[in-house]
Amino acid sequence: MSNYLIRTVYVAFSVIFLSLASNAQAATNLSVTPMGGGASLRMSRISSAGSVAEEVRIRVTSTDNQRYQVFQRFVNPLVNSKNQPLGRGAFVTNTVAGSNATGTLYAQTPDDLNFAEQLLYSSSSNGDSDSFTVSYNILKENIQQTGNFSGKILYTLRPLGGSTQQEIYLSVYLDADSDFEVEVESNSGGQAIEVTDEKDVFQNTAARISFKGNLGRDVKVYQELDIYPQSELMEDINEGYVQFMTSGSGDGSLAVTDSTDLNYRRTLLYSSQKDSDEFFVNYSVKPENEFVQNAGNFTGRVKYIIEVDGKEYEKFLNLNIVVKPVFEIKVQLPPNGMRFERVVPEDPPQVKEVLVTVTTNLGKPYTVVQNFTSPLSNEKGQEIDRKYFTIKGELLGDAQGQVSYNDFESLPQSWEDTVYVSDAKGSSAQFKMLYRLKPYAAVNPGSYTAAIVYTLGVI
Repeated sequence: MSNYLIRTVYVAFSVIFLSLASNAQAATNLSVTPMGGGASLRMSRISSAGSVAEEVRIRVTSTDNQRYQVFQRFVNPLVNSKNQPLGRGAFVTNTVAGSNATGTLYAQTPDDLNFAEQLLYSSSSNGDSDSFTVSYNILKENIQQTGNFSGKILYTLRPLGGSTQQEIYLSVYLDADSDFEVEVESNSGGQAIEVTDEKDVFQNTAARISFKGNLGRDVKVYQELDIYPQSELMEDINEGYVQFMTSGSGDGSLAVTDSTDLNYRRTLLYSSQKDSDEFFVNYSVKPENEFVQNAGNFTGRVKYIIEVDGKEYEKFLNLNIVVKPVFEIKVQLPPNGMRFERVVPEDPPQVKEVLVTVTTNLGKPYTVVQNFTSPLSNEKGQEIDRKYFTIKGELLGDAQGQVSYNDFESLPQSWEDTVYVSDAKGSSAQFKMLYRLKPYAAVNPGSYTAAIVYTLGVI
C-alpha cells in the first residue's frame, strides 16, 4: 500500500516537471539589428548629393504558437544640442515590401515617425518566427534645423494572447550639419567686375553667385556697396550713374528685376529654399547719364551677404568703372546751309538758325569759336555790307555757360570770334546761333552764302 502511494506521487511530480520544462522552452524573442552594423542607428552625413536612408532588420523567434505584433514609436524625438527638433516630416519610415517570409507587413508607405505607435508587422495565426526590414529616410526639404541630432526609437513585441510584451530601444544619431558652400565671382571668372560705358561691353558685365549644400533652409542674398567708387583724384562717381539688376535663376525668387541705382543701402537680391542654385547681378550705366559723369577710372567694392539659417557669409568683389573721355561738338545747319535766297533791297530780314551741341565729360572749361572761312557773298563774289549781317546766341534747356551775343550784333572784322564759353565745370551744353541778313538799298540783288566752321577747344 505505501509503495503504491510513493510511486503515484513520483509520477505526478514528473509530469509537473516536464510541463514546467516545456513552458520554459516556449518563448517569443525580439531582436533589432541596424543593417549598417553597430548597436545604434547612425544616419549618414546629410549632403546635397542625395537622400539619406538606413535600414534595420527586425527578427522574431517564437516557439509558443501564439500570434504577435510588432510596433515602433519615438520615445525621444530627434533634437540637436539646442533641443531643437529636426523638423516635422523630416524623418520618415516604412517597411520594405517582400522582406518578410510569413505574416503581414504594414506601414509600407513612407510616413513621419512620431510618438504614436505604428504597427509594423502582424504574424501568422500560428505565431511563426519571421524577420523583416524597416527603412528610415531623411527628407531634406523638411529639415528646419541643423546640427548633430539624437533620439530613441522603441520597438514593442506584443503577443495577442495576453502574455508579457517585450521592448527594445534603439538610439538614433544624425549629422545634419550640411556642407554649405557659396561662390561669388565675376562672369569672367575673376574677383573684379569691370564696367565700361561702351554699351556692347557693359551689358555682359555681371557677378555670378552660386551655392550648394543648403538642405532646404531659407537662403537670402543681399548686396551692399562696401566702398563707394572713386577716381584717382578721389572724386566720387555720380550718384545714380551705375545701375544693377538680377537675372538667371531657374528656381529662386529674384528681388531686383528692373535696373536700380547702386548705393550704400542693403538690398535683397535673391531668396529661396533650394539645395543649390545660381544667379547673376548685372551692372551697367544709365544711358541718359553717360556724359554727365566725368571721365576717369573709378574703383569701389561690392559686398554680398548670404544669410542661411541666421548665419551670414560675406563675399566681396571689386568694382572697376571705366568712363572714357568724350569731347565733341555737333553742328546742325539750316536745310540749305548758310544761304540767303533772293536778297532784294528793302525786303524783310532773313534769319538762319544753327544748332550747336557740345558733349563732354572732361570736367574742364572750354570755348566754341566760329570762323567764317568765306565771307557772305553772292554768285559774283560781291560781299554783303557787314553792318547789315548780325548774329545772336541763345542757351537752350538747362545749359550753363555764356553766349557772346545776347542780342543781334554785327560780326567782328576778323570774321572769327568766340561765341560760347562754358561754366567752370565744363558742363555739356546746347545753344543756337541766329544769323540775320537785313537787305538794304544799295545791296546787290541775288543769293548770298557763307561757309562757317565751329571749333571746340579746352581753356
